[in-house]
Amino acid sequence: MGKTAKELIFILITITAIILVVGVNRYLTPCKAEEYKIYKCKAEERKLNPHSNPLWYYTLQEVEDYYKIHYNREERLKCYIYQENGKYIGSMEKSDDSVATFEVPDNFIQSILSHMQQGLEKGWFKYIFWLDLNHGHPILPIKVSERIAEKYDGIEFILNFMKDEDLGILYHSAEHFDPRDPATNGYTHTRNIVGWFNGKRPLEVIYPGPDATKSERRGNSVTEPKGYRTCWWVGVSAHHKGTFAIVVNNEIIRLDISFYVHGIYDSIKYKHKTSDAVNTVP
Repeated sequence: MGKTAKELIFILITITAIILVVGVNRYLTPCKAEEYKIYKCKAEERKLNPHSNPLWYYTLQEVEDYYKIHYNREERLKCYIYQENGKYIGSMEKSDDSVATFEVPDNFIQSILSHMQQGLEKGWFKYIFWLDLNHGHPILPIKVSERIAEKYDGIEFILNFMKDEDLGILYHSAEHFDPRDPATNGYTHTRNIVGWFNGKRPLEVIYPGPDATKSERRGNSVTEPKGYRTCWWVGVSAHHKGTFAIVVNNEIIRLDISFYVHGIYDSIKYKHKTSDAVNTVP
């Protein structure tokens, strides 16, 4: 190989190294050192066992450690619902990129807060954040859902969905609990939780039915309760500046609720987004 070729290769390697260093720094800088201590351990575990997925699964102790960091950080759930003139205001981006704000029914908010409080008190989940319970799927009987879908679209569909007396919500918890950790077993057993908004039915745990796929049975995951249709998402996340608050075992837990879920995780692998950004509802 000639001298010129070697010099060219050296220059390309140097440029690549610079790009990687700059890229990694931009990638990591926004996150706190404590979070990367957890991330680094998970990365090392991945090297030791390439077939595992430690960046997805966390032991209960790791979940607890990260929750303390998450609760006290500055970044909040995107598009969180706020109070204005005694009303709850939600927001989302429309197809033309304009931002729409709308009033959220009081019963919708209070019911979700009650579900969070009851679920924690019953021990069905442990934390309200992305490694445990951080979202729910509103549900309605299939015929009711189809009737609303025929009449309304977009935000109007969601508003009418929220107001229906048969409205329920399917929460998924233990999202990233490591099944190899014995301490997580009880929580993975109760990971499909259904709450209702009419005050007539109690919070309940459901399980995959006989028609469930192997994947659903293996992960104890219910996609849709039988006879019901899930539609859109509701995000929940504990945060020290949260709009709302519940009391569990004499401890005050503040939390946010949002109609935007995808991208809210704000995990240690991603650069932080601004908390006031408004994103397209999935």
